[in-house]
Amino acid sequence: MKKGFERIVFTAVAVAVLLILGWVSAVNPDGAMQANPMKVNREQFERIREAAVYVYDGK
Repeated sequence: MKKGFERIVFTAVAVAVLLILGWVSAVNPDGAMQANPMKVNREQFERIREAAVYVYDGK
């Protein structure tokens, strides 16, 4: 009986923590939805991508 009660309390606390973190988190849909921050600046992303294409070590 005691273990069942401990599991219920632990689960309730874990759910409460997750709900509080979700409620307190900053809402920024533009930044939150961007998976790769380098893609925000398209020019910089293209330069980095081009540099990786032309690298050759001579072997």
